[in-house]
Amino acid sequence: MFIFFFLCFCRYPAINKPAGIVHWLKYSKDADDVDWVVILDADMIIRGPIIPWELGAEKGRPVAAYYGY
Repeated sequence: MFIFFFLCFCRYPAINKPAGIVHWLKYSKDADDVDWVVILDADMIIRGPIIPWELGAEKGRPVAAYYGY
């Protein structure tokens, strides 16, 4: 299984991140070989393994975490 990590080190409106992922999925040949896409910000800390199906993710059903700003 291959998981692609997308790290954002930029300060753009939030729409740029989803639009960038859609563009990558549409135009990249590498996207055909990806099973899961994990979107992380540069200030996030990974405290354990990310197992998509244990979080409820499946094809066509994304999952997200609550962010309190």
